[in-house]
Amino acid sequence: MTTLIITILAISQIVTFYLIFKRIKPKIIKPDGIVLKPIPKEYNYEEIDPDHNTVYDVLKSIKLEEWKPEIDEEFSIGNSKDYSVKFQSHDSKVRVRSRMCFYNDSDNDMYFSFYINSKDISIKIDEKSIIRDDIILFLWDYIIEYHENKRSVSKTYYDNGIKNITSNLKALNRSKKLNSIL
Repeated sequence: MTTLIITILAISQIVTFYLIFKRIKPKIIKPDGIVLKPIPKEYNYEEIDPDHNTVYDVLKSIKLEEWKPEIDEEFSIGNSKDYSVKFQSHDSKVRVRSRMCFYNDSDNDMYFSFYINSKDISIKIDEKSIIRDDIILFLWDYIIEYHENKRSVSKTYYDNGIKNITSNLKALNRSKKLNSIL
């Protein structure tokens, strides 16, 4: 019986020492020198204005004050369409520039950037922003208007050309008049 008690006490002592040594953390040796606090990360616009009030205010001002858009359309290799849309306030203190590039006529394959510049700040909205789609829809209205204006200019050009050409076809016009009289 005494051997059983001694055996149990020995086993319990071994388990106790094992648990004690397992909980002891190794001592971390610090390198020679000093340890500096990490540099804080820079703020971005979305952390300061999470509701994007400034961007929405600029978009409203563009509509209300009727800022004139400057649109450049480019075609590049691989059937991509590239649009650059720029706005400038009437007092030239706020400028907006954006760029949209569509690859293979798909809005899934698209590059987008949008900047608002002022004397003191530049705000960037890129492809990962949650208001990306709102801005693209806003800009798309101006791109459609640009194409409608371009289309009306070409229609006027062709209408005037057709009138000019048909008025110069004297023999054909005489034949049409004779056929209508007969």
